[in-house]
Amino acid sequence: MPARRPKKYPIQCEGEWFTVMSPWPLDLMVTRYWQNERFYEGKLLQQIRKRAPKPGVYIDVGANQGNHSVFFANFCDCTKLISIEAVWEVYDVMVRNVVANNRKDVPFEACNWAISNKSQELAEYDTPFYKNIGGTEMRIRPRNHQDTMPAKPNNSVLTIKLDDLIPVTDDVAVLKMDIEGGEAKAIVGGADMIMRCKPLLIAEARTAENLKELDELMKMFQYDRVEKNYKKGTHIWSPR
Repeated sequence: MPARRPKKYPIQCEGEWFTVMSPWPLDLMVTRYWQNERFYEGKLLQQIRKRAPKPGVYIDVGANQGNHSVFFANFCDCTKLISIEAVWEVYDVMVRNVVANNRKDVPFEACNWAISNKSQELAEYDTPFYKNIGGTEMRIRPRNHQDTMPAKPNNSVLTIKLDDLIPVTDDVAVLKMDIEGGEAKAIVGGADMIMRCKPLLIAEARTAENLKELDELMKMFQYDRVEKNYKKGTHIWSPR
């Protein structure tokens, strides 16, 4: 993954300016949005802020370089921010961006895990494509004796269920997921938290089959999908 010394980009929303950084100048998010001084998926972010049912914990699964997390911390009624990114190099950039732009000093937890329906499995990934850092896919499998930490393979991370990660004392208001096809497993692994907290749920569905699977799964939790699609492939589900 070709990377250079991180470059800083000023981005703004509603007259407030922030400075984010990225070592990947050809990344899609950087070239189309940050270089144009804008948050990525701005319309979607505004809808999340508008539709969030209550103040509470915001969980950003697949936080990438921190774009959504920075918005949540500064523009939403976020009492705690949990940002989760599996790819180590990207995780490091995300943490630096959130810490540098957390103007309200929202309590912040950063997690280098792959979210799935089981904990302590192994998620392997290829070297991210430097023109689309957020498009990295995980291949999840059970661990074997050769995977004993810290001698796990390069380009890998352990999985964890949201129900094992999120304390029962956390009142989750928003759960956003963009994990390249792993959303359904992540929902199953967070079933107790979803039933307890009824957060607004945002997830990517890359195919019609993915969307059908997510719709059927969310009906079991008594959620309905918001009709309008604010970004191709990304949808919002709201509790009834």
